[in-house]
Amino acid sequence: MKNIFTLNHIFAGIIAGVVLAVVTFLIGQWVFGLLSSTPYWLSNPKAPYIIAFIPNLILFRVFMVNKKMDKTGKGILLVTFLGILAVFFFI
Repeated sequence: MKNIFTLNHIFAGIIAGVVLAVVTFLIGQWVFGLLSSTPYWLSNPKAPYIIAFIPNLILFRVFMVNKKMDKTGKGILLVTFLGILAVFFFI
């Protein structure tokens, strides 16, 4: 059985991108909930969603440059691009 980090397939990248974005968003919401007052730069309603996609860009670079897994990297980039577009158009 192959590990998701060894599959060079676009669906593996989509799954990894979605999971990482959701986990980062949930951790961010938990941390922002612990803050007694919200900083000025986080008062924009789009900020937590945009911050949630930053780790995807790091993961994209790891898969494209370090591991040479271009199909997985394209899946991660697809999720990141569509997610950012959704944030800008719908929130």
